[in-house]
Amino acid sequence: MCKFKYAWLLGLGGWLLIVALGWGSATPVWAQEGCGNNFCAYLPLVARDYDPTWVWGSVFTPTLTPTPSNNVNPLLAIDRQGQVHVLWGTISYGVPAFIYHTYLTATGWTSPTAVAQSLGTSSVLFPPVVAPDDTMHLLWLNRETTSAPYRTLYAAFRNAQWGAEEEVYRSPYTGSTLQGMVHLDTAGQVYATMVDSSLWVGHVSHTKRGILGWSQPVTLTDPTYSNWIWPDQQGGVRFYGNDYETPPNLYYSYWSAGQFVIRDQKGPDRVSISSISRRTQLDGQNNLHLFWAEDVAIPGGQVSGLYHQCINTALRVTTPELLTGSENAYLSDSVKAAGFARWTVLAWREASGARARLAVWDGCNRTDLKTIPFPADGSWSLKAVAISDAPGKVCVLGYSSSYYPARYRLICADILR
Repeated sequence: MCKFKYAWLLGLGGWLLIVALGWGSATPVWAQEGCGNNFCAYLPLVARDYDPTWVWGSVFTPTLTPTPSNNVNPLLAIDRQGQVHVLWGTISYGVPAFIYHTYLTATGWTSPTAVAQSLGTSSVLFPPVVAPDDTMHLLWLNRETTSAPYRTLYAAFRNAQWGAEEEVYRSPYTGSTLQGMVHLDTAGQVYATMVDSSLWVGHVSHTKRGILGWSQPVTLTDPTYSNWIWPDQQGGVRFYGNDYETPPNLYYSYWSAGQFVIRDQKGPDRVSISSISRRTQLDGQNNLHLFWAEDVAIPGGQVSGLYHQCINTALRVTTPELLTGSENAYLSDSVKAAGFARWTVLAWREASGARARLAVWDGCNRTDLKTIPFPADGSWSLKAVAISDAPGKVCVLGYSSSYYPARYRLICADILR
């Protein structure tokens, strides 16, 4: 969610060098593609790039009709069977503004269908959560009329069909900005957390789903520092913020089971997370990943490069890591995601259009830095990425204006470890 105070990224690999240097240093580290032994430097390039634990599959062409909205990217999810799901909203003229869904089976893509015949207009928020029992939980944004307040709706996908839609939360404010995310706990209990803000007021609401429906939302009292707000996979809500010192101190609060069990805890390291240029992602191990773009000096000039840092559960901050090289790369050309339990992924396109890349972290440790093998006859922008812990798999959805009318391409890699 993005607003000045209430911001989510609520939007789905040479770390040893960082660990050796220690936590919290301000010196950027170049991302390395280590090969595990000294002999790789003398092997042919194709041998150096070969990784038997990564198996890229075929390029697929999903039929996304009606046409996805230009304003909000489609969503990707990978279920426990390894099937890839695409969900999107639409602003096509004369087409109902539902959330649409298709997924890839052994026999091909399913026909796109509406998740629900919702009243008014619907749009996507954040990727659905695939639970350990393979149920896919989706929360989306809806507005019945242009004069009505926003609300969040929920539906679950299991046994190849969607359940009935359920209203989760209705904003008391007309014209407010509403965002929300569905999340679970270790017992499979379903929760939803919303950030509802208007010009003058704003609050965080939390509710859970029971046998009789959704509970009355509880309003969470803001901690002093709350620049980023993230629901976790334990049913709680995590708040991260900065003070106004230079460099700023890091603060953390945690709300769970109806109360703040941690409030305004000061971290041991200093890091700026309040800047609107930062994007964040909470992983399944409750590490907070930071991504941003910054100018980087190269021989004869400079480029825009992408950086990563990680805040672990002890609030220790890793050394800034430069992921990109001598080509320009911008945060606006990147997509991110986290798996249910372990992995986090960032994918980006180099500004030249020549390559698309991705990095994967297991907790705060980067394990992979790969080139995405999209077809070479198009310039690709990245629309979505998803990563699964079980089975180990990553998928990237790309878009190219070089093709008409089928402009979307999907490619996945099995991660065999």
